Amino acid sequence: MMLVYEASDAIEAHMMQDYLQRHHINSRIDGELLQGGIGEIQTMGLVTVLVEEDDFDNAKSIIDEWEYSINSRQLEDNESQPFPFLVFLMGFVVGVIVTVALLVNWYRVGL
Repeated sequence: MMLVYEASDAIEAHMMQDYLQRHHINSRIDGELLQGGIGEIQTMGLVTVLVEEDDFDNAKSIIDEWEYSINSRQLEDNESQPFPFLVFLMGFVVGVIVTVALLVNWYRVGL
């Protein structure tokens, strides 16, 4: 069996195993029970997805396509949002104006 994917946790590994299964590729997960030893052992590369050597190229291309679609979707989401800093800045300025107006009104009423 060959390593085709290193997952960050057991949930991600099972998700990838499911995804490969939908493409008729059998896989095995190694290291999912080692997560309980974090703090005692290394924390990277614990959970891996393995496939048969014959399926490796096909599985790798399927995973690469999946990762590409996830990354391109995230880029589209980031591009569709208005400039987050400008939105924050506008909110801050409006907050300052409202606060100053309330303080001026409070000061006038207090006299």
